[in-house]
Amino acid sequence: MSIYRPVILFAILLTGQLHSCRQEKSSDIPARIAQVSSQKELLEMSNLVDSLIQLDQAQPAGLWLGLLGRKAAELHRYRDAERYFIKAVKEDPAFEGTSQHLFELAEIYRGYLDKSELANTIYCSLSGKAPAGLKENAGKACQHERPDLDSLMVVWNANAMDDQTGRLDPAPAQDFIAAAQVRALLYPEETISAMGLFEAAQWAKALRSFPMALQLYDWVLEDYSEGPFGPKAMFLRAFTLENDLGNLEAAKADYEAFLKRWPDDPFADDARLLLENLGKDPAELIRQFESQSGTQ
Repeated sequence: MSIYRPVILFAILLTGQLHSCRQEKSSDIPARIAQVSSQKELLEMSNLVDSLIQLDQAQPAGLWLGLLGRKAAELHRYRDAERYFIKAVKEDPAFEGTSQHLFELAEIYRGYLDKSELANTIYCSLSGKAPAGLKENAGKACQHERPDLDSLMVVWNANAMDDQTGRLDPAPAQDFIAAAQVRALLYPEETISAMGLFEAAQWAKALRSFPMALQLYDWVLEDYSEGPFGPKAMFLRAFTLENDLGNLEAAKADYEAFLKRWPDDPFADDARLLLENLGKDPAELIRQFESQSGTQ
């Protein structure tokens, strides 16, 4: 017993020190965000916040991400502000400041990103369910002719690609991606929100915004994995990791997870084939298939 006791005591002390360090960092986050004065510092603080949120889900993710959103807007980084406010609502929907985050997201859309339709959709939604003071402000901002978000998404989806030339138009594709996220934030319980996120991931891939595509696939998997878009999102997430980002290790893990959870899915055979040939040069695969065809 005396041999192991010092080791046990050291482990207990180390655990306590790590916990104390984590608490100290957590309590200091708002002040540190307030001191951010450049894009580089904003990114560094964003990475720290992401790490702390993953470390302990009980941390105030909504508070930190909302503060990052305001700081990004202050630095005129409006795309970053959009991303932080969306993430704040998604990661911590029960946070007391969620309605405020949505309102500030609408302000960013209306004032800086030229997305008045999305801003109006958020204002009108908040006018019926936000806390008293915010509800009044949202009601004043909500226009009487409320846009039909689903109809707008249909138009943007159709206009993102020219059927005759096959040329991608980034503007409607980006509008669709933003709208899909707003829809999922406002109406998370509806299956059509899952479809919107999945289609948004496809447009993000077309725009070669692969990190965004992965985030959208993750959103589908986290909130809608039991629906019809869960297996598709997992398969295409693995495919994106392999073919667009070259992350073979992560792709392998995703293909295996896909096959374990959905072994009879229509994409299962494709996943097995891709897993067997992971990392092989396409020219080598062609030669292999030609050789096999010649021996049959």
